[in-house]
Amino acid sequence: MEDSGAILCHISTLKDMLDQVNEEIEANIQITREIESEIVKCSEIENALAAKESDLTKTLYVSHFELTGLLAVTKDLSNSVEIMEKELCRLRMKRDETLNRIHDQRERFIAMCLEFQKDIDKANDNELRILLSEKEFLENEIHILEEKNNALKNSMLAFVEGILEDLISSNSALQVEIQSGSEENDKLLKDIHNMKSSLLSTIAIEDIRGARSWTVPGFCIYSRFRHVCPIPGMILAENPHVSSEHSLASETLQMSRLTNGEAEISLHKPNNQVQCQGSNGRCGNLGFDGMNGRPCLDENCGKEDIGVSSRDASTDVLSKKATQQKEMTLEDMYNQDLNDDDDDSDWEPFPQHVEIVKWFCTNCTMVNLDDVAHCDICGEHRESGILRHGFFASSLLQDSGLTEIGADTRERYKGSQDSASNSSTAVGFDERMLLHSEVQMKSHPHPERPDRIRAIAASLATAGIFPGRCYPISAREITREELQMVHSLEHIEAVDHNSHMFSSYFTPDTYANEHSAHAARLAAGLCADLTKEIVSGRAKNGFALVRPPGHHAGVRQAMGFCLHNNAAVAALAAQASGAKKVLIVDWDVHHGNGTQEIFDQNKSVLYISLHRHEGGKFYPGTGAADEVGTMGAEGYCVNVPWSRGGVGDNDYIFAFQHVVLPIASEFAPDFTIISAGFDAARGDPLGCCDVTPAGYAKMTHMLTDLSGGKLLVILEGGYNLRSISSSATAVIKVLLGESPGCELDNTLPSRSGLQTVLEVLQIQNKYWPALGSSLTKFQSQCSMSTNQNKKKTNKKETAGYGTNMVERGKENSIVSSFKWAFPSETKASVIVHS
Repeated sequence: MEDSGAILCHISTLKDMLDQVNEEIEANIQITREIESEIVKCSEIENALAAKESDLTKTLYVSHFELTGLLAVTKDLSNSVEIMEKELCRLRMKRDETLNRIHDQRERFIAMCLEFQKDIDKANDNELRILLSEKEFLENEIHILEEKNNALKNSMLAFVEGILEDLISSNSALQVEIQSGSEENDKLLKDIHNMKSSLLSTIAIEDIRGARSWTVPGFCIYSRFRHVCPIPGMILAENPHVSSEHSLASETLQMSRLTNGEAEISLHKPNNQVQCQGSNGRCGNLGFDGMNGRPCLDENCGKEDIGVSSRDASTDVLSKKATQQKEMTLEDMYNQDLNDDDDDSDWEPFPQHVEIVKWFCTNCTMVNLDDVAHCDICGEHRESGILRHGFFASSLLQDSGLTEIGADTRERYKGSQDSASNSSTAVGFDERMLLHSEVQMKSHPHPERPDRIRAIAASLATAGIFPGRCYPISAREITREELQMVHSLEHIEAVDHNSHMFSSYFTPDTYANEHSAHAARLAAGLCADLTKEIVSGRAKNGFALVRPPGHHAGVRQAMGFCLHNNAAVAALAAQASGAKKVLIVDWDVHHGNGTQEIFDQNKSVLYISLHRHEGGKFYPGTGAADEVGTMGAEGYCVNVPWSRGGVGDNDYIFAFQHVVLPIASEFAPDFTIISAGFDAARGDPLGCCDVTPAGYAKMTHMLTDLSGGKLLVILEGGYNLRSISSSATAVIKVLLGESPGCELDNTLPSRSGLQTVLEVLQIQNKYWPALGSSLTKFQSQCSMSTNQNKKKTNKKETAGYGTNMVERGKENSIVSSFKWAFPSETKASVIVHS
């Protein structure tokens, strides 16, 4: 019992010890959890510090570059201050010398003035006597003239009084003649009313001799009797026959004596003259049977010509004219020979409507006035043959066949051509895609127009490339099942619905007509079939000459001129044909937001886009460098967003060398697609960049080494016909195995281009280890190269640049850093334009 009690006691002790051990274990577990939590927090803090360190390092580099520029400016300003101080001292000495000379000249001038004044005083006495004698002579002449003037005034008064009496008697005779001729005038008005309709259709303006015969009613009717204003009743200005409904007032001359003895003559016109006269002194807009009349433009309308040769002259003239008017019929007045010398140069029978004629440039669609033969924007002749011969046609001459230069160029293109049967390059094209067009042009032709592929096809045909060296594939419409791998059913049905509509718009800039859906299905079908040809090995590479473009079309929407996403269709067709990994390189100047949306979560498709972004201000606003993919596909979306326009060959080639090719090589694609928009080309009205055909050819050549040369180029944008046709031809020549033509290997980027590439390298470095060595090497050498570049800077280059030296200091430092970071790739220097 004692043993069992001891055992129980021992067991109880062990139990207590076990409980104590359990408590210690639980305490240790709690401590371990706290330690793990602290470790997690430390890791988060460490990551945050690393990110902050990266940002501070970047800020340090930028600050260092700015400081370098400021130091250069400061030194330049110091030198400028010293030079200005020296110049100021010199100017002060010159000013003192000038003041001394002025003082001496003033003293000499004062002395000369004093001497001249003395000479004047001596001569004034003699001149004064002469002037006094002349004054007396002139006063006598004035007195004689005043006497003659008084005698002339008296004779003029007597003459005017005689004329007044003659006019009064002539006016009485005129009233009698008017009353006797009223019946003749009524008859004449009736004849005019009856013949009005026949005159409208038979009398042409060209038959009016001297512009003084009858015209259509409502216009001034010119005759040898000056004119007839278009008033119902037809008042003849100098014809004594007037309408009975108008009263005639006599002319009176009122003589009044002014205070200085001068006479004032007031002439009052007859009332029948005033009736023709509007508020501006010309005939008003009076109608004839509801027709609006044209104002009389004769400056003498409403005025009466009065000529006085003797006391009986006015009466004889008026009587003679009245007799002639009585004896003359309407036909006689029209057929008479008009020989009067009246000036009717201001007569205008019909209103002149000036219309500004405009024409739109075939090459760039810009508007021009009709009086110019060449486009003010691109210099293309308004009737150039670019749609017949492509870019081989002269831009300066009217289409009359190929110029000598164009013909020589075409022969060079044809010199090494192979037959289509031996070619390994396929081209997809169908003329039915030309039917997709904007039905009703708005204020300006739509840039995405059928002429785009017409110009490319004309260039290829003129060069003997297609048809010729490339072989075609037959076109087919993409099936709905194939499209549903890319787009939603709602989107497909929305596009197809436009087949029943004459004209419609998906967005304000994305049009459609009854043929658009068919053209979009043909374009997608050609891209899918070209892909199958290349993946299967029946063709080495291909070019899809298709429209409408596609890289803006997303899963559920059409936008940016795009209906179906051709590149996405081709990528999925390649994977269906056996290609596991597909690379899409999009060098269109606009970001391919639709392509990025479709493959944003897909690790088997790598999408790389080089485009204008400008902080999201350039259409469509997407494609920032930090858009890298989602849902486990981070790093499979690479955006190179240019921060400005004007980006050229150097920036694109530099980005290819240090971003596109390293990432693509590490990805190792089985098939490569180029979304080849040529709107970054030089001269494009929308892209406003500066890539040349040689640049596009070089980029194509750099991609031919990937995926065993299995490469498909798909046309996207590009709106200058000469630019896209020359660029597309250069690309297809590379596909045919020709060299790019000019070497662009040794290139340096612009400052903004280099900053964009650096930003992309820092973001993508965490996803693609191949970028790490280049980025690290560049960062490590950047500070050293900046210091060495500062020592080698020529002082003459910095003199006089002012505030621009800050930017130049930044650019020189960055470019020099690039030389040190990549010495093997910068054997030759190239002028860099920022």
